Amino acid sequence: MTLKERAAIARGIKWVDEVVEGVPYNPTIEILNKLSCDFNAHGDDIAKDSNGEDSNIEIKKAGRMKIFKRTEGVSTTDIVGRLLQITQLSRDISEIDSKPMRSGQYINVLREAHRKASDESDEESKVRAVKFLATSRRLRQFSNSHEPKPGDKIVYVSGSFDIFHCGDVEFLQKAKEMGDFLLVGLYDDKICREVYGSNYPLLSLHERVLNVLACKYVDEVVIGAPWFITEDLVKSFNIQLIVDRDPEFQLPQPQYAKSDNFQLAREKGIYKQIVLDNKINIDTFIERIIDNRDKLLKKFEKASKKQDEYYTKHKEYVQEV
Repeated sequence: MTLKERAAIARGIKWVDEVVEGVPYNPTIEILNKLSCDFNAHGDDIAKDSNGEDSNIEIKKAGRMKIFKRTEGVSTTDIVGRLLQITQLSRDISEIDSKPMRSGQYINVLREAHRKASDESDEESKVRAVKFLATSRRLRQFSNSHEPKPGDKIVYVSGSFDIFHCGDVEFLQKAKEMGDFLLVGLYDDKICREVYGSNYPLLSLHERVLNVLACKYVDEVVIGAPWFITEDLVKSFNIQLIVDRDPEFQLPQPQYAKSDNFQLAREKGIYKQIVLDNKINIDTFIERIIDNRDKLLKKFEKASKKQDEYYTKHKEYVQEV
């Protein structure tokens, strides 16, 4: 992601008060003082500079460092690895070798190839192994405790929210502005595979739940929401408005392309579609991986080796703050 894209996500996180762009990788006492910050915070994995040294050593010596326990099993390295895994199938697709094509066309060929591959594979092979260790404590830390008040206009949106990005932040912000309480339905992994293809979702349901709950515009999440809007869903949560984004955002598999999962909402007159200024979606990241695969693969292999070394040799228990 670009700096602007990452900054937009950070501004949408409910624990963030201010975002300063373009700071150096190695924090300094001077920067902390300039920004009126008492401490520099980091996860319990050691951040090292280009020389392999602890990038926070100066701040640690000054007693202005706070170490927080990381969410177990979640890392940028793992996510990049999953994105790289998607493009691996290209080595077996003769069409890609026989003629030049743009990355968007490449994705269409990959989608079709993965669809055929998934038709021939069993269900067990479709399950992507993830390291994330979901606990009720972690979910509580991310969850909001408030409920809709009497008279609140409850707005509902649904989706996979795979690889949470600045387009998702804009969508959730605009949806929240249409009411008082924003309820987000997250499809489970099985529905995502059926609707979008066997390579999806890149993130597990629990990983996606934490991403969405971290957004300051979200009040509550339905974990494992139905693909089709149902009368029971609307009545159970007293939903007054159902909001959808541009239909071209993420195209479903052919068997789902003609199905209107918002039909009930349209019939009840509670459906509204919004067009976003930010057109980014998960295919945007896949295109970037395709265009820079060799470079990213080398970087991933190096980062993955360091991460494995941390988990096997250096990781220690850190008490929750």
